[in-house]
Amino acid sequence: MKRFVLGFVFLLSLVVTGFGQSNVTINVKDGSGQAVADALVTLNSKNQKTDASGNVTFTGIADGKYAYTVSKQCYVSVTDSVTVAGSDVNVNVVMSLKT
Repeated sequence: MKRFVLGFVFLLSLVVTGFGQSNVTINVKDGSGQAVADALVTLNSKNQKTDASGNVTFTGIADGKYAYTVSKQCYVSVTDSVTVAGSDVNVNVVMSLKT
């Protein structure tokens, strides 16, 4: 019985700590290397805007492959994918001005 309880507590702790979940940070810059603030980033049906440094972080992302889109007025939207495999992921995106 003691082993069962210990096993259950261990499994419960994995669920509570978000086993298999990671953070995805996307950094958005323009062609000259300047941060793009307030760009809308969509990942896994969740939307967030980049901060003044061009960064946005999605937390609690399970392992898998996810499409993301980055858009902002006057810029060409960027769509790509990111794979999460047990660790945090950083993605760099370069946006071009519309012509």
